[in-house]
Amino acid sequence: MLKYLNRPTPPRGELILGFITADLAALVRRVQGAGGKVLQQPHDVPEHGVRVAFVTDPEGHLAEVVQMLGQSA
Repeated sequence: MLKYLNRPTPPRGELILGFITADLAALVRRVQGAGGKVLQQPHDVPEHGVRVAFVTDPEGHLAEVVQMLGQSA
């Protein structure tokens, strides 16, 4: 389980969605093209074996998007 200590908890009734993709950079571009926002650019978290970014959809719902390190599109 990952914990994000420096991030506010979701509002009541809200949750953080998580998705795994083989091409994180492409997914982040699609989010932006669809009107979403990138809250945290993709970055490696080698201790967990992932590259991760945080994005929102156009309505502001938070999603964690992850690519396993060593995977490439």
